[in-house]
Amino acid sequence: MNKILSVFVLILCSALLLACGSKKTEVTQKTDSTTSKKTDESPKTKGQLAFANKELVKSYKNCVPETDSCSYIRLKYIEASDGKAKDKINAVIQKELLLAYDMPDQHYNTPQEMMDVFLRDYETTSKQMPKFRQDWAVDLNIEKFTETDRIICISCDFYSFLGGAHPTGLSAYFNFDKETGDTISLAKIFKPGFESRLNALIDKKFREINDLQPGDNLVEKGGLFDNVIRFNYNFAITKDSLTNEKGLLFLYNEYEIAPYAAGPIELDFTRVELADILAPDDYLK
Repeated sequence: MNKILSVFVLILCSALLLACGSKKTEVTQKTDSTTSKKTDESPKTKGQLAFANKELVKSYKNCVPETDSCSYIRLKYIEASDGKAKDKINAVIQKELLLAYDMPDQHYNTPQEMMDVFLRDYETTSKQMPKFRQDWAVDLNIEKFTETDRIICISCDFYSFLGGAHPTGLSAYFNFDKETGDTISLAKIFKPGFESRLNALIDKKFREINDLQPGDNLVEKGGLFDNVIRFNYNFAITKDSLTNEKGLLFLYNEYEIAPYAAGPIELDFTRVELADILAPDDYLK
């Protein structure tokens, strides 16, 4: 399969399958049209987990992103600069950066290398198919979503348009133990055998949000692909800004359980709603 066909196959597959104050700023304009920004976070206590904001941008012929006729790839992300867990957290973030333009026949060692391939593929495609030329765009934003005394949750929001009928949007959450840097799974939050009871709570919550009765068909009245909705593993540990109450947010991306027109589906639970299945030493305390 040649390169151009691979690109368009990936676009189709993605559509069907759809898996942060600063004191100092330095801006460097490189000869390869990459803009790199690094912003230090506000003062921190030594040894505590802290982050720096970063940005990498490459655009075709140095055009300005988000203007007419501009193809670009932009990575906005955070990098842990201190704390015991920084290496494990940074490893996850770097992995996500390299997936921003994921091609089946490519392996990237650095984000810059990946961004170069993106621009090269765009130029090749636009020259070979001038009548169907569309500007490409990739935006990846990785930032802190929630922080408590025990965990840090990072959100990864991805937008991509590589031609076609409409863009692709994806969001993912990563929850880390701030002491160890280990990712937090549902098995570390809930009691053993939680699955069926959590599924029942998921079903109940979806029906409440959509004003559905217990016996209503989720395809006919709920707009889902199947007459069932279950928990997934794309969740965020949340914290109410006023009460500090912890909870869980489950996110289903476009095409995951419903058509594109439905958009992303979010189901938000408080700790009280989940109390019966929480482990004794859960992360929502």
